[in-house]
Amino acid sequence: MNYSASIADQCLFVPTAATEERVAVLLWVDDFVLMYESEQTASSFLARLRQRFNIPTVGPVAQFLGMDISYKPETRKMFLSQQHTIDVLLERARMQDCNPAQTPCPAGTVFSKKDCPTSPSPRTTEYASLIALANYLACWTRPDIAFAVNKLCKFMSNPGEAHWHLLKHLLRYLKGSKHKGLLFDFSNPNSANVGLHGFCDSSHADCPDSRHSTLAYVFRLDNAVLSWFSKLHTYVTSCTNHSEYAALFAAAKEAQWLVHLFQDLKLAADKITPIPIYLDSSGVVSMVFNPVDHQSNKHVEIAHHYSRELTERRVITPQRLPSADNIADALTKPLGPPAFAAVVPKLVNTLNI
Repeated sequence: MNYSASIADQCLFVPTAATEERVAVLLWVDDFVLMYESEQTASSFLARLRQRFNIPTVGPVAQFLGMDISYKPETRKMFLSQQHTIDVLLERARMQDCNPAQTPCPAGTVFSKKDCPTSPSPRTTEYASLIALANYLACWTRPDIAFAVNKLCKFMSNPGEAHWHLLKHLLRYLKGSKHKGLLFDFSNPNSANVGLHGFCDSSHADCPDSRHSTLAYVFRLDNAVLSWFSKLHTYVTSCTNHSEYAALFAAAKEAQWLVHLFQDLKLAADKITPIPIYLDSSGVVSMVFNPVDHQSNKHVEIAHHYSRELTERRVITPQRLPSADNIADALTKPLGPPAFAAVVPKLVNTLNI
């Protein structure tokens, strides 16, 4: 049928021949989503498939991989949520009637192995089951819980009472925010178009057990969140600048991947590059634009200089912004209710289409 796999994602197929119309097919085992601009393209594609396969369900996408999708082309809005999954999670934890919490994690929380019991608890399997389902939410439609889920996943093999308490706090937050999800709103083409941009941040040496740092990034197209990441770094970074530089490296890799993806979707690279990546470290911005070798950065991993190369190639452009405006901050540390309430609308929203 003259479709080939995208270099950005082997499950995404685009036409091999050059066409003016944007067409893409996203496969997941035996489910697929077809993106097209003309009805004739869709009819022809489905007719070819039906010559070989039985296709029982065809229609506007409403559910995909457990996500509820509300989409109105006439308003240029789409909303992705997983309210049913949250209800299942609360039912498994027997917390359907719990009181909601304002944040996914109490401010000042420290996640440590010191809170693990000396012998595994018989409820370990239950903990693992609950946090695995929460991780499913965090990876697909809920970047606001990514930090808490990432930290709680570290103790799946031997959770203590403190970890159970934090997991229940997370579930209480989900109880009060189960209607939230990802809102893609392009209804006003005349609004200020900020384009594709990213945020990155780090929390230096925040793990008390390994002294590793938590790195995070968030990428948005205008105000629509496209991708996010929150994870403990693989080795110790020597200072705040070092950990922020490592976070920029992670964000730079994602930016390059997004360029490949957008090119396959027929959006020219010069339309989206250089991609601004905002961070709250003037020292890191200086390291990128003024690569002077001196004692303070000799030890930095060579791979982390990849962000400097992408800057020189005008794929990205690191820029400093105040910490209070960095939305990736919510993916590196537990914020208090006021700070979290200011950030969360920039990550997830409620249905409004």
